[in-house]
Amino acid sequence: MIVVLHGPMASGKTFHSEAFAKHFGCSAVADWDCRERELPRSNALLLLTNEHPDRVVAKIRKGRPDAEIRVVHIRTARLAIGVAPVAPPLRARRPAR
Repeated sequence: MIVVLHGPMASGKTFHSEAFAKHFGCSAVADWDCRERELPRSNALLLLTNEHPDRVVAKIRKGRPDAEIRVVHIRTARLAIGVAPVAPPLRARRPAR
C-alpha cells in the first residue's frame, strides 16, 4: 500500500515521519512531489507531500495503476500518533535569544 500523507509545509510530516511510518505499517518513507522523476519502489510506502492529493494520486496511477493508495491529511495522521493536530507556529519553536 502507498500512504499519501499530505499537508502544508512545516506541519510535522518529516519531523514525525518515523512515527507515521510505524502507525501506517510502511517500511519506506519519501518526501515527494509530482515533479520528481519516479515514485520510489516499495509495497509499503509513505509519501510525504504538500501537493494536492488528487494530483499525487493521478501521478501514482500513471506508473502503478493497480497500486492500493490511502490518502491521509496531516491533522488526521498527527492525531493518530498522539500529537496535537496542528504544529506550533515556527516562531514558537525557535529558542529565545
